[in-house]
Amino acid sequence: MSVRLVDMDGDHRADLTVAAPGDDTMRSSAWLLPGTDQGLSTGGVTRLYGDSFERTGKLDLYMGGGGIAR
Repeated sequence: MSVRLVDMDGDHRADLTVAAPGDDTMRSSAWLLPGTDQGLSTGGVTRLYGDSFERTGKLDLYMGGGGIAR
């Protein structure tokens, strides 16, 4: 498991990303808990899936929407 606390969406609030290797039987995923003025929020929790888009065998994760592009 891997945990990262960083501003993912540019709102100047730290968001928590928790990687969950093998969370699904066929692939891994990550959970994103958005940061707010009061701290982390479970109200907007998002489950993210990744894939190897460049055929390198390494996991790539692309996110988009709402002004987010990383």
